[in-house]
Amino acid sequence: MKIELGPGKDPFGKGYFSIDLREDCNPSIVRDFFNQGTGQPSNCAEEIVAIHVLEHTPQHLLVQFLQEVLRVLKPGGVFRVHVPNFQEIAKVIINDPSKLPMVWNLIHGSEAEDYSYMFHRVSFNEDIITKLLLQAGFTRVENKTSQQTDRHTEGWKHTVPMASLIMWAYK
Repeated sequence: MKIELGPGKDPFGKGYFSIDLREDCNPSIVRDFFNQGTGQPSNCAEEIVAIHVLEHTPQHLLVQFLQEVLRVLKPGGVFRVHVPNFQEIAKVIINDPSKLPMVWNLIHGSEAEDYSYMFHRVSFNEDIITKLLLQAGFTRVENKTSQQTDRHTEGWKHTVPMASLIMWAYK
């Protein structure tokens, strides 16, 4: 089984069981996975994907949420997590402060929708996300940023190269 958490209206790929809080996104199940867990059995998924989801997690629930992802993964399974690459965003702002308004949504999330989870609650760099994943119990973490891309990186590439920090964590 492959699971995508929080796909919104732009799912990652075909064949993923999707879990999202929003009914209008037509997920496989509607569920607040931050507060209620995934509702999936232990050791059932070979892969879990969360693209620009983790930054929406309330800070006090981060490790608990990552432990839930770990519980659902099969031994050897991979958690593919993409988050805004705050270190790269900061470099852009430091080098050209006039670009701050252009990267506002990457830092704070979107106000375009009346939906409380659209706001970013946490910022990540490679060190912070690696420590959190290891603290949650993942055995190995790899940075795939230079080898992978996503729609966020592609959409922002002219303003923030490597807008997404792409990490793979293994059970």
